Amino acid sequence: MRRVLIDHGYQVQPQVRILGKTIDLVGAKKSTLELVTVELKIRDWKRAVRQAYLNQPLAHVAYIAIHEKYIDPTCLSVLEAIGVGLISVGRRAEILLRGDARRAPNPLLAARLRAAVMDGQEDA
Repeated sequence: MRRVLIDHGYQVQPQVRILGKTIDLVGAKKSTLELVTVELKIRDWKRAVRQAYLNQPLAHVAYIAIHEKYIDPTCLSVLEAIGVGLISVGRRAEILLRGDARRAPNPLLAARLRAAVMDGQEDA
């Protein structure tokens, strides 16, 4: 799963804690200020969506990653409506739906996440 973000130019840190919650994966690009968050679940896409929605103020784009056999039309509709992206995980992981980068993250929180990723820390 990390490979998808790395292949798109992100440095990745798993299990980053911020504001009393843990984000499964945070990616930061060295060349830009872009941050992404990913919530990983095997099949509970509704829980992943709730978590990703809460991550939106922290990063430029929020994603969920779930096993490909648990992706259904309702999941896709909800994600499109709220601007959260989808990474399908099966034999390989791939971005099926790009997250909407429609708002800039909170600058102070984004700086903390970026530092955690770049320094390889779990606490932001």
